[in-house]
Amino acid sequence: MAREEIIRMAVGGRTAGERAVRGLSSFLPEDASRTELEFLAEVVEAAIEAGANTVNIPDTGGVCGPR
Repeated sequence: MAREEIIRMAVGGRTAGERAVRGLSSFLPEDASRTELEFLAEVVEAAIEAGANTVNIPDTGGVCGPR
């Protein structure tokens, strides 16, 4: 997907995740630790602007080390 499409889906549209950001206060980008940090920040900022007041950045793939 194009980055613009990913952001659009994260903050509003047809998927359950999009509706969750609009209707609830939490945003949890799955496997976020594998995303480029600048793009992750952009997506999180868009989610906050769309109404998310809780952001959880999970490392579901276990790729982050203790550093």
